[in-house]
Amino acid sequence: KVNFEFHKIIVDKAGDVWASGYGIPLCVKKQNSNKFSSWRNSRSDTTSIAYNMATDVVADPDGTFWIATFSCGIEHFDRIKNTFTHYKFPLSNPDYLSLNIVLCLYQDDENSLWAGTFGGLVHFDKTSKKLKVFSIKDGMSDNSVYGILEDGKHNLWLSTGNGITRFNHKTGECKTFGVNNGLQGYSFNQGAFERTIDGELFFGGEGGINSFFPDLIKHAENPPKIAITGVKIFDKDTRFEQSYYTGVPLDLPYYKNFLEIAFSAFDFSSPEVNRYSYYLEGLEKTWQAATPDHIVKYSNLAPGEYIFHVRAANSEGVWNNKSADLKISIRPPFWAAVWFRVLIVLAVLLAILFLYIRRVRYLQRETLIQQNFSKQLIELQEDERKRIASELHDELGQNLLIINNHAKIGLRDISSENIEKQLTQISETALASINEVRNIAYNLHPYQLDDLGLNNTVESLTKKIAGTTGIIFTVNLEQREKGIGPEAEINVFRIIQESINNAVKHAAAKNVTIKLHYREQMLHLNISDDGMGMNKEKLDRVLKNSSGFGLKGIQERVRHQKGSFSISSTENEGTNLHIKLPVPN
Repeated sequence: KVNFEFHKIIVDKAGDVWASGYGIPLCVKKQNSNKFSSWRNSRSDTTSIAYNMATDVVADPDGTFWIATFSCGIEHFDRIKNTFTHYKFPLSNPDYLSLNIVLCLYQDDENSLWAGTFGGLVHFDKTSKKLKVFSIKDGMSDNSVYGILEDGKHNLWLSTGNGITRFNHKTGECKTFGVNNGLQGYSFNQGAFERTIDGELFFGGEGGINSFFPDLIKHAENPPKIAITGVKIFDKDTRFEQSYYTGVPLDLPYYKNFLEIAFSAFDFSSPEVNRYSYYLEGLEKTWQAATPDHIVKYSNLAPGEYIFHVRAANSEGVWNNKSADLKISIRPPFWAAVWFRVLIVLAVLLAILFLYIRRVRYLQRETLIQQNFSKQLIELQEDERKRIASELHDELGQNLLIINNHAKIGLRDISSENIEKQLTQISETALASINEVRNIAYNLHPYQLDDLGLNNTVESLTKKIAGTTGIIFTVNLEQREKGIGPEAEINVFRIIQESINNAVKHAAAKNVTIKLHYREQMLHLNISDDGMGMNKEKLDRVLKNSSGFGLKGIQERVRHQKGSFSISSTENEGTNLHIKLPVPN
């Protein structure tokens, strides 16, 4: 036993009665029989009807039938093959679900099949088997289509949940009729529609029945006038005289680029069904359908020139081709203006040119300093060679000559007294020569570095200078288990030696402090004195432009060891030198 209710009954050309409904989607009673044959869904049979709830059935001229289901789209029934073919929208798209709830079917005079759904009017192409949807976006009054009829001019009349829509499927034009046009109400019922033989259309709704002859309905052929009624800028009303729109643009700064434009058509026969379209030239390419409130909003418009166009159609769908226009100019911020960008480009180019010239001058100055330093180094080497040659010639050569003379005198007079005297002179002169050779060798390379190490050599140097100058030295040298290498040792020693010479010759210092310690693979050397010092200007001048070899030599040694060099000095308070050199683990 099956609970069912029928929604549609038709009679085919053979006189057989067909019915569709809930519970039994399709059944037939043959003309000469009192029994009904029915078809229902079978999960195991894919050729059976897809759903057991049907709302409408239409006989096709070829002897087949079209059935509207309440969830699975449209069914095509081949009576000879006794099979069903399913046509529905894909369930993967949520927007298509309402399109598969078919409320009614209609086959027009050209044998095209139309379906009314909760998602709009659907056209089914029997040849290509494709479905096409028409909805509110296309000008219909509502997406719920409960009934479909056709007039003598091949217009489709659709009863919906919001009045009646006349749809010309050739041109796509829609005309909506509401209560102002004499309808019993805006809402109509499913299945309550019929056309008489003489062409009168009937539609039933909650408030009664409407009947009319489509050919007797008067058409409004004059297009409506359209006007822009106001503009809001950041929710602030800005009203204009009508003459404003004929020439003067809306000129706004860049930060007032949130606009709300209102417009209206001067057609009051059925103003609720007037239609509007617009586009903003400079932003949009095609006409856009306006919302029922006749307001368009634009947010964050980019600086530029725009023209807003809007047009309207009356209740008959007659469009006014002459649009109302509003020119809008959004001024760019100063940092986006062309002149500002040109200035920025020029400033960048000038900055690059300035940096390039500065870099070239710096390299030229450094090259000149390096050349002068190399020249001074060569001159110093030559002076050192001359000094050594002079000392060898004057001191050591003279001593050797004296030794030779004493030896000759001793040979001429071989008395014991004379020999003893000459040998004593020879011994003293030879000892002086040895000391002289040691001084020369020390200046070339301190022999203590190899024998005693860096710390002992520095202490020996400070004691020697303290004894001859009266300067008080405070020496704090951290011991290191492994040496820092002969190259680093000689450079550190020469830096200390040159710094002490500067304190003695130029600073007139009374106290000199030398500190050396190791931290994180770095040798830290601090040398400070209490001499006359220098102010900042003089110190900068000495470091940049000095032709002396002392500080330059220290800088070159530090650079050669890939270390860092810093010096600070205060006039009448002394000078402090801080050097960091990398050393191995």
